[in-house]
Amino acid sequence: GTVAGKSFSALAFTQVLQLLNTQLAEYDDAIAAATAEHPDALIFASFPGIGPVLTAVLLAEIGEDRARFPQPE
Repeated sequence: GTVAGKSFSALAFTQVLQLLNTQLAEYDDAIAAATAEHPDALIFASFPGIGPVLTAVLLAEIGEDRARFPQPE
């Protein structure tokens, strides 16, 4: 009974992980698509070591109001 129960649990956890990985991939695709539409996306994506998710985070943090930061300082 113990081996059968643990085997069943392992298979159930595997199915849950597969579902979560699929959903995470869809979420990553949605982030990349939304980021690609932003006019400043290429600027932020050009930073070394920046991927699509971190690019989206930077864009969200800085925002779209260019008047908020009128000068580089």
